[in-house]
Amino acid sequence: NKNTAWPGLFEKGPSGRTLKGAEAIAMVNDDERMLYMRYADNTNPATQDIQLSPKFPNVLVDGVHRIVIRGITVRNGWCGVYLKNTLGSFVEDCKIGPTQHGIQLAENADRCTVRFNDITLNPLAHIDPKGDGRGNWTNWLATKTHGYWDHFGISFADSTGGNLVHDNHVHDHWGGIEDHSKNADTNDGSLIHHNLVENIADDGLEPEGSQPNCQWYDNVVRNAICGFRIKPVKKGPMYIYRNIIYDCGEGFRNFSTSPSKPDVYVYQNTTFARRSAYSSNSVFDDGLKNYHYYNNLFFGSNPWSNAKKSKLPNWHGDYNVFVRTGDSSDWDKGIEILKQQGLDPNSKFIKAGTVVVKDLAKPNFELTSQSAARNAGTNISKLIGKTLPGLEDAKYQSANVDAGTLSFGQSMPKVPRNRNDISDLAEAGYFPAADAKWRRAIPDEKGSNTTGSPMKVANEISRYWEGKVKAQPLSQASMKQKEAVEIADDVKLGENLIENPQFAQHTGDKVPGWKLYNNGGTKHTLHVDTNQVPKGVAQSARIDMQGTAGGLGQFLQRIYVKPGKKYRFTGYLMSNVPGAGLYQIKIYNGKQELARLSSVKSSGSWKKAVVDITDTNVNKIEIIGRFKQTGQTSGKSMWFADMSLAQVIGSGSSSSASTSKASVASTPTAVAKTPAIDPSSIETSTDTATPQEGNLLENALFADVDGKGAAEKWKMVNGKNTHHTAVVDTEEKPEGVGQSVRIHIDGEGKGQGQMFQRLYHQPQGKMKFSCYLKGDIAGIAFVQIKIFNGKKELKRISAPRNTTDWKKVSVEFENPNINKIEVIARFKQSGYVQGKNIYFADMYLGPASE
Repeated sequence: NKNTAWPGLFEKGPSGRTLKGAEAIAMVNDDERMLYMRYADNTNPATQDIQLSPKFPNVLVDGVHRIVIRGITVRNGWCGVYLKNTLGSFVEDCKIGPTQHGIQLAENADRCTVRFNDITLNPLAHIDPKGDGRGNWTNWLATKTHGYWDHFGISFADSTGGNLVHDNHVHDHWGGIEDHSKNADTNDGSLIHHNLVENIADDGLEPEGSQPNCQWYDNVVRNAICGFRIKPVKKGPMYIYRNIIYDCGEGFRNFSTSPSKPDVYVYQNTTFARRSAYSSNSVFDDGLKNYHYYNNLFFGSNPWSNAKKSKLPNWHGDYNVFVRTGDSSDWDKGIEILKQQGLDPNSKFIKAGTVVVKDLAKPNFELTSQSAARNAGTNISKLIGKTLPGLEDAKYQSANVDAGTLSFGQSMPKVPRNRNDISDLAEAGYFPAADAKWRRAIPDEKGSNTTGSPMKVANEISRYWEGKVKAQPLSQASMKQKEAVEIADDVKLGENLIENPQFAQHTGDKVPGWKLYNNGGTKHTLHVDTNQVPKGVAQSARIDMQGTAGGLGQFLQRIYVKPGKKYRFTGYLMSNVPGAGLYQIKIYNGKQELARLSSVKSSGSWKKAVVDITDTNVNKIEIIGRFKQTGQTSGKSMWFADMSLAQVIGSGSSSSASTSKASVASTPTAVAKTPAIDPSSIETSTDTATPQEGNLLENALFADVDGKGAAEKWKMVNGKNTHHTAVVDTEEKPEGVGQSVRIHIDGEGKGQGQMFQRLYHQPQGKMKFSCYLKGDIAGIAFVQIKIFNGKKELKRISAPRNTTDWKKVSVEFENPNINKIEVIARFKQSGYVQGKNIYFADMYLGPASE
């Protein structure tokens, strides 16, 4: 650390304490090409066998699919196994360590499995968090204050999701299992379960970043500073249940606050902590109002503790059992704070010495016949109105539910499990199913298409991928804008090639021509719906989604067509969970998949999707209604209606193009440039969903279009490396609004991109700004209001960020000294948003209504 006087560190240890505990200090001086090192007992480093490793993994899987790494020993490296840009790879039965990091599931690791591995750091330093007089806190300071921060047994970093991490033993390490994904749209639906994590210098389990539909369950953590540290979660819901945490400083620690306020559910866990059952550390702003703690069994000296002046607890908590250990005076204070905050009104607080489990010292957390945890819980499904993962069993659906991980009569679990005792264990290389395709969560840094650059598939594993395609990548056909042939909106179309396109033929809910797929984890059902339909349409196909298998479900029809033609697909779609589904069009030549084309995503109202197919080599097309299979969508519905696939009349084999295009609100590929626009073809309107009386903005509805198709009175700012464009879009717009302005992000720049309008005005009272916005990726855009007095900036006010569906946002502000205002549409312009679109519509700046 350049801010540390390193001679003092080498002489006296971190913070002037001692080197004992850390046992040694080392530093590399790159300029001198010199390693400096001191042992606590003054051993001469020149007499020791010291190995240096570059910051590169021992085993790297990057750009290949279904790799199986089994039974190897890896040691003395920066990272044992590093998985990125891979589908269905396995790491099993390996011994990894000592390495700084064990196994990392990095960017775009999709449905990979890590199981039955032994992982350790086994450092020279004393790792035992209890210390026992050996200076463990010195080791902690040396690493956190002067070193390279955290090291982990298993970690996630912007994986795609659907990964399975189970039955691993992580021990004698700095950190156990952790997720530090920075992008909120990653790591969807990963499962972390039946792992044993013990003797950890810092945190046993530590989710952070993106956790949508992730489940952390049936894990055992022993002897860590903090058993389960919940860091700021960018996206949920996240589920934490049936874990056993014991002999730790803290059970659950709520650390910091996430601006997105996701749902986090913590239920049916058992913890035995030397200090608090759960704590708050650096929790500020409006706290953790979407956290839920139910039916947990906590042993500790204090029900709740506070660090760094955190906000008082404001989560939802009840039906927990707190059992006092020791005689700390903080016990009564903790109870008082929880009651003061309206938490745990039906929870039990049990005095020290009460027998609740069979043997707390051993430990054995099996409940005794007279345990205070028996029948102390509640039917959580009834309490919150939905069934959470892990609570499907009848014992959790009754009025009498036991608190904690183990219900009465259940035995202490053996973790990790014996693989021979697991009945549904997938064979390595065969999960996910053979027809699964790699999903990219983080776009290619070089700006390739949405399914990524072509992936290499080794000959020896090609049988897992496509039996008759030897070493051939399955990737989307390349698209070059200069080759694209546009199909006009008013083109003449031939007959509809889809069988039963409006679902008029049906016997009950049996619909000829269409197939709905289920797997072992889903029970989706298909119904013909005459009530929820687009205008002028008689019926729709409703899919009631049931199950959390991850990935996308499918409702499919396969059609064989003549090559040398172009085709257009249209259809309507809707869902009661925004963004739950879309149309996907797969195009083939024989058995070779040429491309996958995606439509606009569904929302809470009917949308019309249009997908143009201009690849003249196509002889087979699959029309697929796709929908999510997550906890968020289970129990919800998806509708498809009025579909058509028709030949474009007059588009024969004379065309030289060989491309495929998804149009009308579909996401463009990262390499595509926004097509040139004929401004005279843009027919705008002054339709608005917001009253415009008193609106100070010029061209607030983007109805006035300049000669380049852009909105007049609005200025787009570009730097030397950016080429963003802003054009008026009459197709993608909120309901009741005439048009939007679409910003296409092209090029990386510093800070935030901006399109703005400046106006001079002296308000008389409170002001209000509002608008609609959406984007291809959630959280990449917002509107910022800058207020000035002359050249002096008074304040910046930011409206909420975008989601992937239209969202109306507003902010109010007041300052008597204002005489100038800037309204700025802000957006990210870093690598992962390249080629993406953001939309703004129906802006208003004026007096706030009383």
